[in-house]
Amino acid sequence: MPLYSARQLIDKTMLLNHHVNFYSVSELNAKGNQVKPSGVLQKGATFVVDSFLQPTLGYTNSYGIKYAPRDIPYLTFYSGGNYLAVAIAGDGRFSIDALKDQGALTVKEEMEKERLEQLNPFEKFFDGLLPGGLAGLGKSVKTILILAVVVILLIKILPLIKTNKQ
Repeated sequence: MPLYSARQLIDKTMLLNHHVNFYSVSELNAKGNQVKPSGVLQKGATFVVDSFLQPTLGYTNSYGIKYAPRDIPYLTFYSGGNYLAVAIAGDGRFSIDALKDQGALTVKEEMEKERLEQLNPFEKFFDGLLPGGLAGLGKSVKTILILAVVVILLIKILPLIKTNKQ
């Protein structure tokens, strides 16, 4: 699975490509790595991501609630009044096409979008002219063109200055 940031997955509908275990969030927090699945979501099932659980060491929060250690991240969702979680794994369990259809961007796509938003129109123009592997060099092309113009002007102006001194 391509790398997606959490903000790209929250409120997105996840479509399952195959059967996947799900877990009760309260049991996951209490038992961590030792938790047993609460059930199985079938291929084609969907759920809307509410939040996520990061891997963590075991700890007790300021309210005295104990959390068990867990080694993998989970996506959380509500179903029938229950707060559930599905492990994030690189086994093709989630439909990437369904995410793209909802406008989700990978981390790489987000970074490229942010980079393009920071370019001025001149840089965007040259960035668009360059083939795939060279895209992103719009700023460099702009710098080279400015330097070339300065050099040409100096070449043209220096002889005129010498002529005027004599």
